[in-house]
Amino acid sequence: MRHRTKEPQAEKTEEDRKVDQDHYLTMLKLDNYGFTKIERLPGNIGLLEFQAFAPPEHAGETASGAMMFLANTNGMIIDLRNNFGGSPHMVAFLSSYLLEPSPRLLNNLYWRKNEETHQYWSLPYVPGKRFGGSKPLYILTSRKTFSAAEEFAYNLQTIGRAVVVGERTGGGAHPGKTYRINREFEVFIPNGRAINPVTKGNWEGVGVLPDIEVPREKAFHMAYTTLLESELKRLADKPTAGYKRVVDEIKKSLEKNEM
Repeated sequence: MRHRTKEPQAEKTEEDRKVDQDHYLTMLKLDNYGFTKIERLPGNIGLLEFQAFAPPEHAGETASGAMMFLANTNGMIIDLRNNFGGSPHMVAFLSSYLLEPSPRLLNNLYWRKNEETHQYWSLPYVPGKRFGGSKPLYILTSRKTFSAAEEFAYNLQTIGRAVVVGERTGGGAHPGKTYRINREFEVFIPNGRAINPVTKGNWEGVGVLPDIEVPREKAFHMAYTTLLESELKRLADKPTAGYKRVVDEIKKSLEKNEM
């Protein structure tokens, strides 16, 4: 329950709601739908950082462009340390780029009002090229990682697709609404719950527990160094000039990381 000191607001009109929606969509666009960094790191490791799972009907093109940029990297780090969540549909959309085309059930959302359960599956088709379901994938988390961002990490962790590195997440798995009690108080009441198809549970109240638990400020270094070391072993006996160049990048990056 959260204390509020504002005076209660009048019920919004349809025109007010339309203005709010327009402002929201403008904000999303100007924030690049939450996508803040897309980079090929030395050693051909991809880095994707974004701060929200914006609805794919608005952010799908931007998300697809980001994933296609990273499709040819040999490993990927997805930074969710400042991601507060958003749409479960975007969770499924982005996850599809990190899996094989065969659809996979990722999560269920049970809604109490009508006793309904909505399923969220990976997609058999995505625009552009997939990163795929076999290359190394690391997800960075912090205590600020919340809601749909937690679902993304939890889903991929439970099926063995991703290694989660960082801090235990915030622990918000139950969707709901905020209701005003009086002029000074409002309360958030859950009206549904996530049900993972593997664990039959979720991360509500406990958060997503990392596979490698380190403070948030050390999570990137840990994940990147681990990826570089595994890639160095994998590529050490590759004879072609292209592989040699990447191996040289890896060695230089590891030397720099040790300094």
